[in-house]
Order: sequence, then structure tokens, then C-alpha cells
Amino acid sequence: MRNDRHGVYDADGDGNLSLEEFAGVWHETTRPLTVRAFQMLDTDGNAVIARSEYDRPLANIVKRLDRNDDGALSMSDRWRHRYGHEKREKDDD
Repeated sequence: MRNDRHGVYDADGDGNLSLEEFAGVWHETTRPLTVRAFQMLDTDGNAVIARSEYDRPLANIVKRLDRNDDGALSMSDRWRHRYGHEKREKDDD
């Protein structure tokens, strides 16, 4: 299958893919992922993504993930989000 795609997108037939030719392969390969992401963002199902739908997933992200309430995201917040506690450094004993 990969070789078939290579041949289809090798527009000049030189056996290599330029950036422009590769873009076609990439678009075809990632199309299902693109459709899924579009559908997740299109919350009202009207086949267009409004600015509010586009912005919604990131709205309040700091508020949701800021585990130590310092108003910023840090590695400490990530650790708490994943494991429910701060990462503990090992003692050098």
C-alpha cells in the first residue's frame, strides 16, 4: 500500500517525493484523523466549525489543570494531574 501511494503522488516520476508530492500522501493518510477532529470540534453537528466551537476545548485550560492554584501550568501540575500528587524527588542518601 505504501509503495502504491508513493507512485500515485510521485508526479514527476523520478522515484522520489518532493515536499509538495509528499503533502498529498500526508493529506490522504491523515484524512480520517482530520475528519475525527473536525467532528469533535463541530459540537452542534452543522458541518461548520464556529469560532466558539474552535476555542472551546482550550477555554479555561489553565483553570482546569492548575493543580497548585498558582495561575500557571507547570510540570508539577502535570504530575498532579496524572498521578494525583506532586513528584517526589529521591533523596541523595
